[in-house]
Amino acid sequence: MALVGTTLAVDETKTCTYSVTHTEAGTYPNTASVTVKDNENNTATDSDNKTVTVTDVLPTIAVDKTANPTSVSEPAARWPSQSRSQQLG
Repeated sequence: MALVGTTLAVDETKTCTYSVTHTEAGTYPNTASVTVKDNENNTATDSDNKTVTVTDVLPTIAVDKTANPTSVSEPAARWPSQSRSQQLG
């Protein structure tokens, strides 16, 4: 990752951020593990984990319809906004 091989000064901190996209509802584990080494090759390791829950969301739709014109006189003449084509084979 981006921090591999990075040297930190005393009391310096670094942050690593990444994104993952889950498109299916479910529970996903999220674990970060870090191993550090000092100038004498002594190592220390720590990790932390969290669970991310993706909740299913049902789709929605909204329809807003208008008409033009909204009324015509008898006999019902062809409305100007209507068109029709037909192809015979």
